[in-house]
Amino acid sequence: QCNQSRIKDCWKVELNLNQLESLKPGDSILFSDQTDFNLKLRQNPTTFSSGSKNYQFLIVESGQEASLTVKRRSPGDVSMFGVVRSPENTYTLEYCRDGCNVLYSVSANAFNDFID
Repeated sequence: QCNQSRIKDCWKVELNLNQLESLKPGDSILFSDQTDFNLKLRQNPTTFSSGSKNYQFLIVESGQEASLTVKRRSPGDVSMFGVVRSPENTYTLEYCRDGCNVLYSVSANAFNDFID
């Protein structure tokens, strides 16, 4: 995931699942220790038959939306997928394997040079 073109930064992330699962609508958390913005939970998570949970957030500072889907695969193995768009960057969370999740960022205007 980290070797794709246009990626500015990429790092391995760990999720505090207990903290995430304890959030109530209206609660805010820092998105990452690598960023400077907060996410506010919009509603209770949606639980799917697969066991995945989807969380919908607003970025407190800009009002933009963010989405995070989490699945506990086995003890110590949690997969994440999500997209957070700040005014400056688009952040993508992806599962890479056995307990490994990465967060990478791309400039918000990285794809402005594409031709329709």
